[in-house]
Amino acid sequence: DLLNSKHPHLYLDMKFKTEVLAALCMTQWAGTDELRGYENSEMGSARKKSYNVLKVEEMLCEKVAFAKEKFAADVETATLDKEIVTVENQLSVEDMEKLRPASVNAVDLVKGLLNKWAKVQTSQLIEFWCACEEISLIQEFCAMSLNLKQGTKEVSSTDLHQLVSRTKYFIDLAVAQTLWSPSMLRPYQTFSWAAEGGNIPRENLLHLMKCILPLMMNFASHHTWCNSFDDIECLSLSLISPSFWKHDADDTQHFAPTNIKAFAKAGPLRFRQPVQIELLLRLFSKTHSNIPRLTLENSEVRAKQACTVMSQLVRHCTMLQGRDHQRVSVPTLVYQFVNLIDALSHEFRSHYT
Repeated sequence: DLLNSKHPHLYLDMKFKTEVLAALCMTQWAGTDELRGYENSEMGSARKKSYNVLKVEEMLCEKVAFAKEKFAADVETATLDKEIVTVENQLSVEDMEKLRPASVNAVDLVKGLLNKWAKVQTSQLIEFWCACEEISLIQEFCAMSLNLKQGTKEVSSTDLHQLVSRTKYFIDLAVAQTLWSPSMLRPYQTFSWAAEGGNIPRENLLHLMKCILPLMMNFASHHTWCNSFDDIECLSLSLISPSFWKHDADDTQHFAPTNIKAFAKAGPLRFRQPVQIELLLRLFSKTHSNIPRLTLENSEVRAKQACTVMSQLVRHCTMLQGRDHQRVSVPTLVYQFVNLIDALSHEFRSHYT
């Protein structure tokens, strides 16, 4: 389960994931020519400075180790061992409670864990929305790249600004509300940084798209087949505080057993099914388990969970309206075909020269 395994989601926050994403972007920037032609920009001037990848990696590893050690120490301090007995004086539960250090507030710790688990439960729904938006963004990037390549239409600053705004929101949502790795968002963050100014030479933008679009398509394919919404039963719906008594029965939050049948409907087929309705009904309908869904302990967290889902539901129903996420778009297919022809022609030219 999440607590006993000390899952990173319990002690790493959005700020740290954002730092990792920024470090990945800077590392890619410093070691490749993705952002060719940006030497005169603010980001280009930063590139001229020495960027020590090993130092950044060491710093991030130290942060992870410190956060994990602190979380484990807090849990250990909040845990009471009721079997501890001294010969001179047998300690009661109240006495052991008084011996707990004041620096660790068990109530705050429990509330924090419940909020983390509530986010995990809603991550399936948010991940489905992110997967849909990822496909839509790739369609926009492919259409823009084709226009740039063929010279049929210039990319206006307004269109570019809207695309950057959508990309930023997509990144923030995926970092804060899903369990996606920051590395899979790196190409989108690079585009956001590069296009934020608005004035990008056509050749530079075309080169950037040629570098990052294959990665975007690869990650989108991964999210289509490997995700949490293929098997909606993979996460437990219980939202109860963990036991802080040693030698008690384990009542922490568990991932449900893997449903093999769920993988039969994985892939693009899943986007043709009412996934959103399935997840909403499962998350907010009455459960048949012995564990109550709403208690005095989790009522505040459940209310916050519902508000989060409602706000995202309103935004995404508006944002996704009229878009077809069930099949690969024509611009995406044309972009892949054009680049395939270019690669073959380049290979033949290299072979016969």
